[in-house]
Amino acid sequence: MRVHRIRLHNYRGIGDCELEFADDGVTIVEGDNEIGKTSIFEALDLLLSELDSSNKARIRSTQPVGKDVGPEAEAELSSGEYRFVYRKRWKRSPETTLAVTEPRSESLTGREAHERVRQMLDETLDWSLWEALRVHQGTELRLPSLDVRSLGAALDLAVGGDGPTGDEDALWDRIEAERGRYWTATGRVSKERADLAGKVRNAQDRVAELETALNQIQADADTFVSLVERHGQLEGEHQTAQERESELAERWRHVEQLALEAQQRDTAHGSALSEQSQRHAAAERRSELVSDLDRQKEALAALGVKLEESAPALNAADQRVTDAEGSRDTAQEALDQAIATHKQACDDRDHHRRMIEVAQFGERLERIDDAQTSLAGAESVVENIGVDGDLVERIDQAHIAVVRAEASANSAAAGVTTTALRAVALQVDGTGHDLAAGQQLDISVSDATELRIDDSASVLVQAGKGSAETARELDAARRELQRLCDEGHVPDLASARAANSRRESALRDRDDARQTIKENLRDLTAEELKRMADRHSGRIEEFNASRQPQPPLPADLREATALVTNLEAAVGDRSAELESCTEAATSANAALTQAQLDAAELAGKQQSGRQVRDQAGERLAEARSQVSDENLAVALARADEAVSECEQAARSVQTRLQEEDPDSIEAQLTNAGNAVRRMATELAENSRRQHELRGGLEVRGEMGLYTQHDNAIGELRFLERDHESLERRALAAELLYETFGKRRQEARQRYVAPFKKRIEQFGRIVFDSTFEVELDEQLGIARRTLEGIALDVEQLSTGAREQLGILARLACAAIVSPTAGGAPVIIDDALGWSDPRRLQHMCAAIASAGNHCQVIILTCTPGRYAHVGKAKVVQLPSAASSEY
Repeated sequence: MRVHRIRLHNYRGIGDCELEFADDGVTIVEGDNEIGKTSIFEALDLLLSELDSSNKARIRSTQPVGKDVGPEAEAELSSGEYRFVYRKRWKRSPETTLAVTEPRSESLTGREAHERVRQMLDETLDWSLWEALRVHQGTELRLPSLDVRSLGAALDLAVGGDGPTGDEDALWDRIEAERGRYWTATGRVSKERADLAGKVRNAQDRVAELETALNQIQADADTFVSLVERHGQLEGEHQTAQERESELAERWRHVEQLALEAQQRDTAHGSALSEQSQRHAAAERRSELVSDLDRQKEALAALGVKLEESAPALNAADQRVTDAEGSRDTAQEALDQAIATHKQACDDRDHHRRMIEVAQFGERLERIDDAQTSLAGAESVVENIGVDGDLVERIDQAHIAVVRAEASANSAAAGVTTTALRAVALQVDGTGHDLAAGQQLDISVSDATELRIDDSASVLVQAGKGSAETARELDAARRELQRLCDEGHVPDLASARAANSRRESALRDRDDARQTIKENLRDLTAEELKRMADRHSGRIEEFNASRQPQPPLPADLREATALVTNLEAAVGDRSAELESCTEAATSANAALTQAQLDAAELAGKQQSGRQVRDQAGERLAEARSQVSDENLAVALARADEAVSECEQAARSVQTRLQEEDPDSIEAQLTNAGNAVRRMATELAENSRRQHELRGGLEVRGEMGLYTQHDNAIGELRFLERDHESLERRALAAELLYETFGKRRQEARQRYVAPFKKRIEQFGRIVFDSTFEVELDEQLGIARRTLEGIALDVEQLSTGAREQLGILARLACAAIVSPTAGGAPVIIDDALGWSDPRRLQHMCAAIASAGNHCQVIILTCTPGRYAHVGKAKVVQLPSAASSEY
């Protein structure tokens, strides 16, 4: 497409403007900011896209402010074989007109005209290319994506292809659509495939569930048959086991009779052994009684000897105790005396210490009273003074302002000198002055002053306007000074400073008094300190009243403290002596006690020995009176003979019992009984299982599981056929998509070379001969190489990315011919980021591209594109537009 002419009327701030563009080459439209350059191609967009009846915000925004008129746009365009003039008016009296001049004349209006233009452009213009070749003012800077149909067709022709047929893109669209039926954009299976696969899995699960149930029925039937057969076998085995148990029970009764006889023989043998043991025990006891009597006699004789030998040692221990206790009592008396003397010395020392503390308490209370008096006076001074440092500072500043104002007033005020020729009475603003002959009166006039001369004349003297202003400033400064002095209750600055000095001195006195009170009170109150002083005074009086004259009271605290120290040493010495004597007395008492215990123990043992000897004699006599030594020996011999006879009889019965092997018979009988019970239990369980299986088979036989299984298999086979068919189509669509896409990508790679070559052709004009680019799959510039250094476009500066974007558009427009869907390159105020040298080279590249395509540049900076050599320049002066 080519834009030959555009006319705007009543469009935003444009009253009427018409622009003509070069059919091929570069057209530069120059104009000031906000003159309507951007509106030119905005109007062209609305002309091509919006009906004249549209009331969209885009249309409403084009109506001039404050004008009840309809915005109009008219354009003369050519696209493919068509050339036409197209005009629209919106809002007021909407209208659309179309005049086609080539290839044949046509004249249409209204919607018919709109649809005819869309038809011609859809037939001849690649709309995506039309948008891609435009650089809009103020939009985000980015490189264009030039993967558009017209560029692909032109590049295909450049490499010897068949050119644009439209079938390839349509076929690719159908392939993508077919693949989209089975696959998502991320490569996952479609919902239809997933749902069908789920139905197949559910059907398989149902068939498996029914097959499991049928297999269970068959297994239960087989089990029932086995149980019936096993029941017959168990009945025969149970009968045999019962017979075996009866036989073993009879043998066990015989063994039990032998065991009873053996038990009786063992009992008789045990009785004989018991009797034998009793006879032996009686003989042993008789021998022990004889030996015990002999031992007691010997021990009693030894105790008598020891008792006679212990008497001298007991007397000596008693004397040592008497001597040691006398020494201990003497040491105790000496210690008591030393302690009493030491206590008196401590009381004297504490008395002197309390006297000192009472004096110190009095001094502290006196200092506290003085400080409290000072504190009250200082606080009274602080409360009665109304100024502080901040107020004094403000009064000082106000005083300085008054002084400055007075100086200004004096320099600006008018002066009047009055000389009396004779004695005269004057009044100046009501103030009387008596002048003698020849006397002068100087008067400063800052505003207006009235002079009365006796009662004969009145003179009004007025100062100039500057003096009056200065006088007002002086008056304001004086009022501010007086206000601040009144706030501090002082007449002037000197008084304020003196009062503040007194206040600061009082603050220091207050702080010193508080510190003195704190240091003397410490952690007490004044009342607590007074009570402590009173308590100490009372104790001093009590001490003086109760103190004995002897020993004499030490002269002072130092003497009393030294005396206490000396007496503490004396008390320690006496305590050590008492401890030593006490230990000696304790040791002597312990020795005496032990000797007394030993003697008492020997006497007790002697008495006990006599009793034990007498008792041993009595027991032996009593035992012999009951059975003599001869009769005891005869009974022992008879018991030994009875034991031998019983032992022989028990051994004979035990031999016969062992021959019967009772353990084996018992084990066989137990096992036979267990076998009978086990078989009975197994028979009952067999019957229960038969009943349970019979009931289950009858219930499941009524459920029609075989019919359900056949139906489920039929449904599964139907779903599997559908699923296999759908999966084959999906795989075929994926294979076609991958194969065609691979071949399409290979074809794309073949025709990327001409586009890359054209970009590099223009780029070497701007940069240098080392300039190269790499294109991505969307034919956008992905990387730039310069002097062997390759950088991704994101790493480039803003200006470099903008330059590459324009070069790519120029290359695309130069390749795509107008008859094959081409469009002009429209640049709206770009290259603001380029330095002068690079801008000059960009102008050369634009001029070179203009030999192959239409380039339209809109700019508010005429000098920016001065280096575009072959260009048509259209000026938009202010007179060419009407601002509303």
